[in-house]
Amino acid sequence: MEQAAASLFEPGRIPDPDSVHDLDELAQAREGGRLWIAVQGTRVIGFVLASHHEDALHIDELDVDPAFSRRGIGAALLRHASRQARELHLPRLTLTTFADVPWNGPYYERLGFVRLKGDELSARLRSALGEEAASGLTNRTAMARPVELPA
Repeated sequence: MEQAAASLFEPGRIPDPDSVHDLDELAQAREGGRLWIAVQGTRVIGFVLASHHEDALHIDELDVDPAFSRRGIGAALLRHASRQARELHLPRLTLTTFADVPWNGPYYERLGFVRLKGDELSARLRSALGEEAASGLTNRTAMARPVELPA
């Protein structure tokens, strides 16, 4: 699924479109409450991989099988991640993504994420953007969406 999702990008946009997460890494993330999947029958059609930080639940990766795109699966996965962040008492979701790709930055904006700039960027997000740039990813942005915490 990761390779299928990467194939949607123009050639050269993803430095290594054949790179996928190791199955052991994904199993550990699922056991650790950091991976949630969407299934249809027995087929995995989407997943969100997250990491817990002091100030946020960070969306490390969100992929939906292109055969199932535009059906609200990504939004449902993000709603689930938001519920998990609420349970962990984390005030926001964060992510980094392509600023200009319609199913990236503009998509997340439609789901309530805002682009972070300057002083709004935590050291962690500035570092993540720097690492992405060093790996060949260009025109990236960091985004955040608040999580409604229980009273």
